[in-house]
Amino acid sequence: MLRKARRIATYSKGGDRLDNTYYDTKVLVSTTTKYDFFSSPIGSGTPAKTKADTNMTDGGQFPTGKQFRVKEIGMRLTDRKANGVLSDDTRLNLFLAELAQADLTFLIVGKQDLGNWPVSELLPPQSFVHKATTAGDFSIAPTTTYMPLSKKLKIPINLDQRVRFSIQLEFNNGLNALANDIAIQLYIKGIEQRRK
Repeated sequence: MLRKARRIATYSKGGDRLDNTYYDTKVLVSTTTKYDFFSSPIGSGTPAKTKADTNMTDGGQFPTGKQFRVKEIGMRLTDRKANGVLSDDTRLNLFLAELAQADLTFLIVGKQDLGNWPVSELLPPQSFVHKATTAGDFSIAPTTTYMPLSKKLKIPINLDQRVRFSIQLEFNNGLNALANDIAIQLYIKGIEQRRK
């Protein structure tokens, strides 16, 4: 019974403790091979990031009074190509082969990294499941989302207030032009502690 009670969100005068998820999105460009996630908050960039892109309110850090314990890292793919439905999955398969050669690194600014994983180990691309847009249609359409994959960390990462961090995704073998307009949303799930 006690073990079960620990999982219940807590709201009190001293602060709150709850499950939460933070996410950040990057739209790929074949000329860029390294992407920093969680470093840019809502309202930054051109065009300005919206709530659909990220729920970070402070770039690369949690505000005063908030701590976050990362227990899981995950990824979702969305195709934002504006020229309509592709006739087959050639584009997706080519991109997944490139993604399999990429690395994820969890960075704390000014310190050593807290984790480095080949994407093939962390989020096996061959396991991506393609959601059909209509019955029998397995083509890539704009706004089609591919099922998320995630990795539960054996050792959680504790992020204190105002500690600057980012997660870096690097495509070691470059990106084909067919990767343009594929959006990657990286997310971290865990326990949030809010002090009052």
